[in-house]
Amino acid sequence: MTGRRVALGLVLLALIVAARGLERRTTWYLASDQFAFLTFADDLRHGRVFHDPGSLAVLAAGVPPGQTADIYYQTYLWRDGKVFSRYPPGFPLLLALAGAVGGERAQHLVNPLLYLVLLAALAWLTRRLLDGAPPRLAAAAAAAAPWALLVIPAEVHYWGITVVRDLPAHLLAIGALAAACTGRFALAGLALGIACTMRPDAILYSFSLGALALVLRPRAMNLLRGSATFLVGVAPLLAYNTITEGHPFAFTQGMEFRRLLGAAPGTSAVAVANVLPPLASGGGFRLRNLPRVLPENLSYLAGAFGLFLLPALGALRRRLMAAALGPYALAAVLFFSCWGHGDSRYLVGVALALMVLTAAGTAAWCATLSRPGLSTTARLVLIVLTIAAVAASPAIFPSQEQRRRLELVVGAVAVLVGGAALASGLAPAATAVGPLVPALAFAGVGLARVAGGSGTRDQFQEEQVIRARKAVESVVPPGAIVIATPALGRPAENITHYTHAEAYYSEEFAMLGSDSADAARRWLATGRRVFVLLPGKSIRNPAFIEVGHRSGAELRDWFVDPGHTTDAVLLELKPPPGR
Repeated sequence: MTGRRVALGLVLLALIVAARGLERRTTWYLASDQFAFLTFADDLRHGRVFHDPGSLAVLAAGVPPGQTADIYYQTYLWRDGKVFSRYPPGFPLLLALAGAVGGERAQHLVNPLLYLVLLAALAWLTRRLLDGAPPRLAAAAAAAAPWALLVIPAEVHYWGITVVRDLPAHLLAIGALAAACTGRFALAGLALGIACTMRPDAILYSFSLGALALVLRPRAMNLLRGSATFLVGVAPLLAYNTITEGHPFAFTQGMEFRRLLGAAPGTSAVAVANVLPPLASGGGFRLRNLPRVLPENLSYLAGAFGLFLLPALGALRRRLMAAALGPYALAAVLFFSCWGHGDSRYLVGVALALMVLTAAGTAAWCATLSRPGLSTTARLVLIVLTIAAVAASPAIFPSQEQRRRLELVVGAVAVLVGGAALASGLAPAATAVGPLVPALAFAGVGLARVAGGSGTRDQFQEEQVIRARKAVESVVPPGAIVIATPALGRPAENITHYTHAEAYYSEEFAMLGSDSADAARRWLATGRRVFVLLPGKSIRNPAFIEVGHRSGAELRDWFVDPGHTTDAVLLELKPPPGR
């Protein structure tokens, strides 16, 4: 009973530590995805599916009928005069609901709150998948799971501090697995369907649900109910596909599967995201990417988990755990290795599965080291194997300072507890503490980071947004256009979303068959005022009037990232008469 109380206390402590970190690290600075979700949410709140093209209508009018063009930082699509999001409606619907209840602040609180729910969900799922194991072991593993998410450097927390769909989609999918483990396949189907309205690739979790059905053997009626509720959950996505593409199974992101068997693209998707070159969407998913990207993804997982992969793989010996986590992890690694480049964001679900397996596997290993009745020889062999594995880890797995510290702490404590089990007087205490070693070690490292001041505050939160909004709107009038560059960070998305102006990157215009000069001429002809935001202290050009200059921390007043430039200048285009 004491061990379970300690385990529960560790879970609650993980939630407290995470809440502190989320409050300090949640950012309001928007990149393209965040802009798209919030813009779509705003339209849905006002009963619209299609977005008002605004000033882009002047440029996009030349796109041939039936042709699709990328706009709004490659997050929206233009076709036949209609503008619609390339992303599905599930997450924007959630943001729209939050915005209706609590406004802009509530929308930025959605993912931090869901991250806390995710920590508790991992603990619950770990406990449920260890049914049949000794209660002390199951409780200890459940306590280790949320701490593993907090301290293993898999970067999942990034999706809890900003407005993106990944976290809620995977949380719902984990909920589907948890529901299926208890035989509630109707609830599992509904949860997976809603997850697919956020990320259609969440359908990969159906491999695990199918494996669970084979292990648990539910009645056929339960499976039919699960299929029916899945259709209910995914209905908003099918409706959106029908409205925008004319068919429920024509996905707005389906263009990424063009040329499935084609050659691997020469330009990486990272370059597309960072520089916005004039490349049309589509064809990002190709089977020929697999030999190149699969090693990248495996290297990321090995670097993040390192030595912990061994007990994680060992945990797959349990049939229920293998069925719930193994099929999805394998399918996801292969599927996302067909994209143009490896990305930790794509592997969030795989990382979460490995967190549960790591918690279960390390708890089981430490419980074995301290198990009563184990012979002295066997215990010594296990201690030597533990020391050897920890010592050999740097030579086998990619170097990762944060992970290496975890390996040393967990290994050292496990060896000490195993050694204590050799002494008759300390054996009972070692037996009680053994399964809790991973949770205690992970918690110790996490608390040490907090005490060391690792929880720095993000420089762009609500207060800075209010200040930047006032600064921009004081010099840029309503309806004006701002032409910027990604060399300043992501100012365009933030100016467009947070202020009454519209901003674009000069690199975007080529996607519409235009350029900066042509776009500026067209906007000026319609009576719009045009501004240009550039790196540097000043620009000498008779066509421009300097509006202002910012440097250092003041760059944030114009939604410019100081990490990208030291100075920025805002100019208004005032060409001489006749030019």
